[in-house]
Amino acid sequence: MDQLNAMRVFIVVADLSSFSAAARHLGLSTSAVSKLVTALENHLDCTLMQRTTRKLHLTEEGLNYLGRCRQIITDLEEADRGVGMGREELSGRIRVTAPVVFGQLYMGDVLTSFMERYPKMEVDLALSDNYVDLVSEGVDLAIRIGQLSDSSLMARQLAPFQTVACASPAFLDRHGAPENASALADLPWLIYTLHAQDAVGVVRVKAPDGSERRIKVNGPLRCNNGGIIRQAAIGGLGITVSPLFIVGDDLAAGRLVQLLQDHRFLEGGIYAVYPANRYLSTRVRRFIDHLAENWRELSQTQ
Repeated sequence: MDQLNAMRVFIVVADLSSFSAAARHLGLSTSAVSKLVTALENHLDCTLMQRTTRKLHLTEEGLNYLGRCRQIITDLEEADRGVGMGREELSGRIRVTAPVVFGQLYMGDVLTSFMERYPKMEVDLALSDNYVDLVSEGVDLAIRIGQLSDSSLMARQLAPFQTVACASPAFLDRHGAPENASALADLPWLIYTLHAQDAVGVVRVKAPDGSERRIKVNGPLRCNNGGIIRQAAIGGLGITVSPLFIVGDDLAAGRLVQLLQDHRFLEGGIYAVYPANRYLSTRVRRFIDHLAENWRELSQTQ
């Protein structure tokens, strides 16, 4: 048995949770893939995967072995690439996903500077506001914003994240500015529908004394895109709670006005996340370092 090859096959089967899907990905027959994993289990004298008619499940031994396999294969690949190369020279490809509006605003410059620094690197970037399963999709790294809830992921905070309630001057001329949090419920809202902290249409507000309340709001527009919400707010259609990275320039230019400045709305972080059981390769680690370096002052420029 070629153990390194069997380990590579085992990684793909574990990632895709399917012998047939792994076979298609690797260009092998399903029986060949199954035989390699079985040979690996026989060599180790343990069961790495529980087979059912519908899905594969890693055993505890399999999960532990998977992490070590990733580390060994990654170290071997990087050792091969590192022969005759300078310390700062990286090559290979990383797959990254990021939210749509944030990616449009901030990923272009940081990708350009990263690949100027490491010209042999390639990046596959997919922008999506939907949840992406990093393991099943084969994604190395995701940019996620707000408050993390998936404990199976490792995360590094790259910058703080803060939202503000705001509206246009024209809207405030028509409706008046809310004097307290309770008044928010009486005004028309522009509601972001993805990744709500509570139910859609519920705004969580923290008062200056630290007390927190949830306020039910409604309005003329519900949308799953923060850029559209921003445009509607500038047009005077309603109030929004939006990230500073989206509306910061509009607040500075006077196109939008911050409301209830002594209150706090949704906060959290801008994170780089990756699977906990995946060895972090040098190229992904360098990419995360590059993001942190470039976004360190992000909150101060919003």
